Amino acid sequence: MLPGTADSLDEVKARGKIIVGVSDTTPPFTFKRPGKGDHVGYDIDLMRAVAKRLGVAVETVSLSSAERIPMLQQGKLDFVTTSMTRTPDGARRFGGVERPTRRNSMGQMVQRVRHG
Repeated sequence: MLPGTADSLDEVKARGKIIVGVSDTTPPFTFKRPGKGDHVGYDIDLMRAVAKRLGVAVETVSLSSAERIPMLQQGKLDFVTTSMTRTPDGARRFGGVERPTRRNSMGQMVQRVRHG
């Protein structure tokens, strides 16, 4: 079995760690602490809580947005915890996401221009 190719929680438990792909640059969700080099943030706290319940350690792997899907497909990761948009294509390729960990909205703001 390759390091990140666990097909089941039993395999993760047997290995003793869950391998998680994370971003270095998306505070407050996941980022590297200046001068420390370790990952911190909401996503890391969530993964540590999951790992604690499983009785395993968390190994983080820094990755870019472009690397997320290929690294999952190549079996280099068990899990990705960084901003990913829920799409029909993702659902087909990975079985979807039952419950996203967060939802957000986007909006625009403009300054009112007064004429005259």
